[in-house]
Amino acid sequence: MIKQLLSSEVYAIISQRVNQKDLHEIRIRIGCPIVLNVQGVKVCLKDQSGKLIIARREDIERVINAASRHSLYTVEKQLKQAFITAENGYRIGLSGEVVGEVYGGLRSLKNIYSVNIRIPHLIQNCSASIFGFLKEKGEV
Repeated sequence: MIKQLLSSEVYAIISQRVNQKDLHEIRIRIGCPIVLNVQGVKVCLKDQSGKLIIARREDIERVINAASRHSLYTVEKQLKQAFITAENGYRIGLSGEVVGEVYGGLRSLKNIYSVNIRIPHLIQNCSASIFGFLKEKGEV
């Protein structure tokens, strides 16, 4: 799924430098370096020469178009909640200009300038620390 969301240039750099299993999220903000969360460590994406990869509007548009399968209408309700759920559980947070509010919620977003691609991943033994407590209380 990552390959479809990103430009071939950005995807190639990520796939060469990062084990896909360790990648938790990708932050893309127009005019800023693309930032990866690799097992909880923030890493700025750089090209072969060490130069930071700066996000462009086209990078944002590609993510949104791919995640919505080129139909923003189909994800309109999700846009009101400032996210899109793409294939395989990928959740893409959006930041942009709010277009009005209706009953405490967004009417819509426009001029989206930032996306945060959250990549689903397994966290081994995440509940181990509370399992004993729940067992003691008879909850499990």
